[in-house]
Amino acid sequence: MSTRRLGGKTLPKGLLVDRDYLYLRLYERGVQIQKSVGRADDPGAIERGKEMLAEWRRKLRLRRLGLELKPRSILFEEGADIFWKHHASKVSSSRNMEQRLRMLKGFFAGKKLEEITYLDVEAFRREREKKIKPNSVNAEQNTMMAMYFFLDRWNRQRVIDPIALPPHNPAAMVKRPHQDNFARTRIVSPDEFKKLMDAAQPNLRRIILAAVQTSLRICDLKNLSKANINEATNQLEGFQQKSGKRFTIPINSLFRRLIETAPEDKLLDFKGFGNQWLSLKKACGLHASTQFRDLRRTAGRTMLREGLDLASVSSFLGHTNLEQTVSYVAAPDADKRRGADVLQGIFRYEEAEAAPTEVRQ
Repeated sequence: MSTRRLGGKTLPKGLLVDRDYLYLRLYERGVQIQKSVGRADDPGAIERGKEMLAEWRRKLRLRRLGLELKPRSILFEEGADIFWKHHASKVSSSRNMEQRLRMLKGFFAGKKLEEITYLDVEAFRREREKKIKPNSVNAEQNTMMAMYFFLDRWNRQRVIDPIALPPHNPAAMVKRPHQDNFARTRIVSPDEFKKLMDAAQPNLRRIILAAVQTSLRICDLKNLSKANINEATNQLEGFQQKSGKRFTIPINSLFRRLIETAPEDKLLDFKGFGNQWLSLKKACGLHASTQFRDLRRTAGRTMLREGLDLASVSSFLGHTNLEQTVSYVAAPDADKRRGADVLQGIFRYEEAEAAPTEVRQ
């Protein structure tokens, strides 16, 4: 709830407090202009807010007199920094955003923001796809597209001093290949799982077992503690780090054993996990492309194979919709071949019986 009072004093018109932050908020021709000043408990926030308010009112007077500020030309790096400051740094996936912006800034360094075209974005895609998978390039392109979108909106809403932008969002003009075209289908077979469990160190064995019994992502497994256990419902409960969506997973007897043998509040020990996992893959003869996240897909695919309906599997995996689950547990080629064998076994017709009837003269 917003208020015009801070520390028992009434704030000047144009300044207000909302959720512990001091904001500058003005209107020009029905369009709201808002900018964060800083935390309301900052001793210098009010004075800083008054200075910002005076500067914004000066700009508004210039605009009303027809002395519109000319958009200034800036480099891509500065545009990325503005986007980070006003938006990207405040989202739940800020770490990923920061990495993608760093990569984008490196590629487009020295280029003016308004001069970048779809041809530059296509060149970026070609270069990045030499090093990373198309789905990851999609994520970087999405970040660039969001950056241009927000900068354009902030220009129109007067959130920032006007900057020069291209007439169209260059990142939105380049088609991104659909992730279904390169979806992973790798699953770990029961034999491979046994090899992993037999060769793994005790802490890694616990992690692998937890991954297939809960289908949780590695970031959520790392955060699992006894606080996630609801004994009344016999479930693990918490929030997915990636999506923020709640997860509830029944505790089976195997996972109950992991809980009972956990030496500390944290259920799993990830110390040295990265090197241990790489060494384990090599020792078990698994293909180098095998990833730990394949265990989550293995859990989902196994539940489907054993007759669990798609909606239940989707709920277990914590997906937002069934389409996401269908894409995630796409059938590998081995399962498709098995489908052909199933059809052959059920719908049999002997070749002799199917031979064409001899045509009589």
